[in-house]
Amino acid sequence: MRQIRSTSTFEDTVLSRQQAIERHGAAHLRRCLARGIWQSPFRGVVVTHNGPLTARETAVAALLSCPPGSVLGGWSALELDGMTGLGERPPWILIKDGARRPDRPGVRITHSAALGEDDVWPDRRPPRTRPARSLVDAASAAPSAAAARLMLIRGQQQGLVVPQQLGLVLPTRGQCHHLGVMQETVLDLEGGIRSVPEREFAQLVCQAGLPDPQRQALVAGPDGRFYLDADWPEVGLGAEVHGQHHREAQVQEHDWSRHNALTVGGRSILSFSSYAVRRERPMVISTLSAAWAFHLIAGARCGSDVGETVGQISGGSSPRR
Repeated sequence: MRQIRSTSTFEDTVLSRQQAIERHGAAHLRRCLARGIWQSPFRGVVVTHNGPLTARETAVAALLSCPPGSVLGGWSALELDGMTGLGERPPWILIKDGARRPDRPGVRITHSAALGEDDVWPDRRPPRTRPARSLVDAASAAPSAAAARLMLIRGQQQGLVVPQQLGLVLPTRGQCHHLGVMQETVLDLEGGIRSVPEREFAQLVCQAGLPDPQRQALVAGPDGRFYLDADWPEVGLGAEVHGQHHREAQVQEHDWSRHNALTVGGRSILSFSSYAVRRERPMVISTLSAAWAFHLIAGARCGSDVGETVGQISGGSSPRR
């Protein structure tokens, strides 16, 4: 029986041509390809079946067809590391700077000078970038700033990274697309209204025509005392700016309980993301303005109703409606 020398392969069904020869012999390889039992999606790559390729098989086949030292990157690496919700995307291969870029239709191939152990898993197969690097690359390729932000948030929510890891990668990526919003997102993931300069929210409040609020106000609810980022007690309106998108369940439960307690107590609470404060200013302004107007009108009506009730109790007359 012919002894096959052990070779390193990333997927049992996807082999380089040399690996296929070492495992199965040149004659068997030629026969399977000629009969259509196996297939060759890229030059020098063999797939040991004739059915549709899975996303992983496609990515590995594309990788094997690229120059030595290439790795999977971006969303291809993220999917292998367990990230979900990425949808159907073309394989993404990173090749070393200076390497010849092969023509691979349907495959995203980019050069990179940073493919050391800080960026690439040293022992995972198929070789791929670490999650923090993968997320930053995928976010920089996003079609919009909002999509870039969402990519980083989802990566943290799914447990692939912590904000500090993203913070270490960002300075190494140079002037990549969406760099500003990615830097803001990392700050947001680390912490709430402290990540938003106070003057930014104050400017929006002023532009909305509201008076200055009480900041970090201690307010009383039916179930205790709570702090609000901004409070207008004269109309029963408060606002909170949220930047931490991945919370421990116990902390999030506390936030919901606080919100419910204040609402039951008759107070309206507006919630904004720190992204909205920075990037969706017209929406924040219009929401603040509408809420302020509503509470002024509601307060006036409430005062009128109270006056009518007092007049009725004292024997006075009230106007017909």
